[in-house]
Amino acid sequence: MGTPLRLTGGGVMIDLETLGQNPRSPIISIACVLFDRSGDAKDDVPAYYVKIDIRDYDTMKEHFDLDFATLRWWAKQPGFVQTLLGEACLRPALAGLRDWWQKWVPEDTEVWAQGADFDFPILKNAFAVFEMRVPWKFTFQRDTRTLYSIVGKETLDVPKTTHDALQDCKDQVHLVHQVFERLAE
Repeated sequence: MGTPLRLTGGGVMIDLETLGQNPRSPIISIACVLFDRSGDAKDDVPAYYVKIDIRDYDTMKEHFDLDFATLRWWAKQPGFVQTLLGEACLRPALAGLRDWWQKWVPEDTEVWAQGADFDFPILKNAFAVFEMRVPWKFTFQRDTRTLYSIVGKETLDVPKTTHDALQDCKDQVHLVHQVFERLAE
């Protein structure tokens, strides 16, 4: 039996930028923001944000599937080279996420992502590659797109997707808060 949705409007928002759309896609950035029922990031908790250097995947090709259509799309974006040349390798980035989670996130916190079939499966695969456990309980995973559809996404003040994981996290927190405000009315 799953954990029921608690209408608190808080939790952790996760967003990834990747080089594909399947669970084995290489991750190029990870962001997490802990937010409260007011829809604000918790001031006393730093966001987790890391960019992964694409060169790190050279030694892990058997575990990740680069999608060349996605790579071509990224090549048309401003700052393309800087997007792919992050400061971290994947394993330490995941360990950092796990450590951030253990330090800042209460055990029963809902974790949100934009779609049930993107961020969660990609992170699960990446953690599995290094035989690491995902730091949250799967029963606390929540999907923002389903939540938006409850009130009609077209009725929300939706910011433009930036494809910057940290900014997209913050924008998704704002949208989740809008929905919870409407549900409380």
